[in-house]
Amino acid sequence: TYECSIEVRTLNQGATSVLVTDTIPKGATLVTTEPKAMVKDMQLNWQLNNIKPEEVRIIKVQLKAGETGKLASCSTVTAVPQGCLETVVANAKLNVKSTGPQTARINTDFEYNIEISNTGDIAARNVVLTNALPEGLRHASESQVLELLDQNISLEPGETISLKVPVKATKIGKVCNPIVAKATNAKEVTAEICTMIIDPKLAITKTGTKEQFIGKNANYEIIVSNPGTVDLTDVSITDQAPKDARVIKAPDAVISADNSTATWRLPKFAAGAKKTLSATLTTPNAGNSCNLAMANQKELGLSEQDKACTKWKGQAALLIELVDSPDPILVGESSTYTIRVTNQGTAPDSNIKIVANFAKEIDPISVAKQSFTTGTVNGKQVSFTPVAILKPKESVAWMINAKGATTGDHRLRILVSSDLLSIPVTEEESTHVY
Repeated sequence: TYECSIEVRTLNQGATSVLVTDTIPKGATLVTTEPKAMVKDMQLNWQLNNIKPEEVRIIKVQLKAGETGKLASCSTVTAVPQGCLETVVANAKLNVKSTGPQTARINTDFEYNIEISNTGDIAARNVVLTNALPEGLRHASESQVLELLDQNISLEPGETISLKVPVKATKIGKVCNPIVAKATNAKEVTAEICTMIIDPKLAITKTGTKEQFIGKNANYEIIVSNPGTVDLTDVSITDQAPKDARVIKAPDAVISADNSTATWRLPKFAAGAKKTLSATLTTPNAGNSCNLAMANQKELGLSEQDKACTKWKGQAALLIELVDSPDPILVGESSTYTIRVTNQGTAPDSNIKIVANFAKEIDPISVAKQSFTTGTVNGKQVSFTPVAILKPKESVAWMINAKGATTGDHRLRILVSSDLLSIPVTEEESTHVY
């Protein structure tokens, strides 16, 4: 036996429907083939079908010689040549996103953040990004249609461009801002973000007692309201007492340990709502003082305040004392009368005037010299120039020297007048002369 092989090789391009044919030589018999051939008479056929470019197929044939001499066989190959064209299909794909605040206040500036990216396989050419601002938003350029990119820009695969669009809110209500992105080789895409333009407001007014005496109570009314277009949360109202004043009462409020403040909290405060609060204060000091009330909402930065002023007045109260020493006296002996006036009140009194009238039993002789007044003896009457002012808790004293003139039960009558005492007050002291 002997073996022969057939090598089938394709060059450059592949081939299809490949058929290899060989003939068993005369004088030989077929033993085996690999791969197995289709045998018909003396002809061997192999159907190899498709062969890839540069692929090699080997066919082996084992024969047995039946005679001596030269054995020859011829092989033929038929095939359909195959030429392949590879086409890569790719595209540019734009993606646009817009983010920004859900709410914004009227007449305030804010920004939208824009991102445009190419999620495709090839560059997007001549990319255009347009923002047509809706009514209620204004750009510094005063244009309502904004071209955010130059037309000749290209966006490579995976590339992202981020932009900021600053705007101003000019109208209350919901505004939706559209972004449109397109390129010459990509589909148009859009994005839209909506923002609620609000007008939050707080208002507060405070009224109260215009005049009050110190040490007494002054009442105040605080009205806080929400005249805006949006419901508010966590509103706080604080009433701040003036220096030296104290908060005595404030229903539903938390009063500080030193009684200097009262604080109310409103967890929810609807648009159009109104709340009336009250506070009672007192002070030991005279003067004009203002009580401040403040309303705040931190999240939106709202803060309003109002004040009510009260003139706190004191009240003068004079204590008049008249004492003689010694008592009783003999005719011809002397006695000294001391007149003391004390301002027990909380306000000064002015123009304090003393007039002393003696009866027949005693004659006034002289008056003690004082820096604040001058006394004059005129027969049975002694008068003093007025004391200009007597402050709270201050005292002044006048002294009159007198002598017994005749026996009897004497009555010294003094008249005290001032700006407070428009009708003079009478005080008497008895002295027995024997």
